[in-house]
Amino acid sequence: MANTKKPVKPKIVKCRYGHCLHETKELNADDAVKVGNAYYHKDCNQTKEEIKQIADLFVNKVNKNVVFPVLMKAINNIVF
Repeated sequence: MANTKKPVKPKIVKCRYGHCLHETKELNADDAVKVGNAYYHKDCNQTKEEIKQIADLFVNKVNKNVVFPVLMKAINNIVF
């Protein structure tokens, strides 16, 4: 009896980054960065983390009373 094992399909996930710049949000789970239950392209996750660091730096060094959504909108307008 021949071994008729089906080839394993790669698990496909979607990048959850709202500013994903890739042609498709779909990617192989093995190539993705998993944060909690969300998956991201490696560079999307890096961008997301760098923006978070910028916001944290602003809050800690410049203005602790900043309106956070306004800060994030300003940072995203500069980056994107």
